[in-house]
Amino acid sequence: MSTAVLKFGGTSVATSDRREQVYDKIEENRKIHDNIVVVVSAQGREGSPYATDTLLNLVKSECMSYSERELDMIYSCGEVISSSIIASNLIDRGIDAVSLTGGQAGIITDRNFGDANVYDVDTRNIMRHFNKGRVVVVAGSQGRTIDDEITTLGRGGSDTTAVLLGIHLNADETIIYTDVEGIMTADPRLVEESKVMKSVGFDFCLNYAENGAKVIHDKAVRLAMKNDYENVCIRSTFSESKGTRIQRNSAENLGFGYDSARERGRIVIGDSELKYKKLLRDIIAKNDGIQVGRHDNIIEFEFYGGERTKNIEAIHDGLVKCIFTEERKNGRSVKSD
Repeated sequence: MSTAVLKFGGTSVATSDRREQVYDKIEENRKIHDNIVVVVSAQGREGSPYATDTLLNLVKSECMSYSERELDMIYSCGEVISSSIIASNLIDRGIDAVSLTGGQAGIITDRNFGDANVYDVDTRNIMRHFNKGRVVVVAGSQGRTIDDEITTLGRGGSDTTAVLLGIHLNADETIIYTDVEGIMTADPRLVEESKVMKSVGFDFCLNYAENGAKVIHDKAVRLAMKNDYENVCIRSTFSESKGTRIQRNSAENLGFGYDSARERGRIVIGDSELKYKKLLRDIIAKNDGIQVGRHDNIIEFEFYGGERTKNIEAIHDGLVKCIFTEERKNGRSVKSD
């Protein structure tokens, strides 16, 4: 019997209209897989009534001192609210479903409140619900200690929850649904013509996540990497894009970003792209940039002149034409003198 874990982030569950797309994705996956686990984040971002930061501020705005344990108690509420809303709406649509806290789903942690470490996952309760034909909706980013204290897994913890459950359930797919098409060569808000990568390697994905890409949390990537779990995909909640698969090895990996506060750009590449490093430096130099930092798979640069927005787009376009086979076949490759 096939199993899928579907994770939906805060933007996907923020409003009733957006949640309709979530229910559609669940329905699509029920046609493919026998068992479905849905992992959800808290709704929206700070300012939304049930967002994590909004809930935390209820304590922080009134109390001069507070314990990490008490913050975890209120932190966990946002995901619990989301899970109950999603499960209730599935039931309303005639789909048998049940919501579980992280602890009820069998995620056992230490007592490091606020950033707990998982040391065991007991899937028996989830399996009992599978045997009754239910969709299991799990509150992300949380677990419990052996003495039943509620703990949270830190920022990005819902990604970690999804990958954890995917590994321990031996899921055929763990799909991280988000508001972009997949893992892209750049933030589409920065570069309109950014490209979705069909697959990325573990090492590249970890580097990219640690250096600004917000599509999947680095803890989740480390977990997949450690367990050699190649069934994680990043897809959009709001389109039919096939997205990006994270796997052991992959070619044609490129990550481009620009930190406007530091006025510094950063390029992340995979091992198979190291042979292009001189070409990449040439592309930077031709567009008013100068390299200021270098690591094995990372190039940092700053601009010394020119029109910033135009140069950012030109560098990204040059990098894509250099690295991606399809672009080179179209006769648009960048040549080094």
